[in-house]
Amino acid sequence: MSKSFSLEIPETEAANIESALDELLKALRRLDEEHEQRWEKVSRLRAETQVMMEQIETQLHVEKDL
Repeated sequence: MSKSFSLEIPETEAANIESALDELLKALRRLDEEHEQRWEKVSRLRAETQVMMEQIETQLHVEKDL
C-alpha cells in the first residue's frame, strides 16, 4: 500500500504556496546562520544575570546584618 497522496490546486495558489515555502526556507537558513551568535549572546546574558544576582544577594545580606 502506497503512503503518498496528491493534491490538486489552482496554478495561482500553487505559486503562492511556492512563494511562501521560499520565504520559509530563507528564514530557516537565516536562523541557522545566526544560531551560534544567538547562543553566545544567551550565554553572555546568563553570566551577567548571575553576577547581578550575586550582587543582590550580597547587598541583601549586608542590609540584614545592619
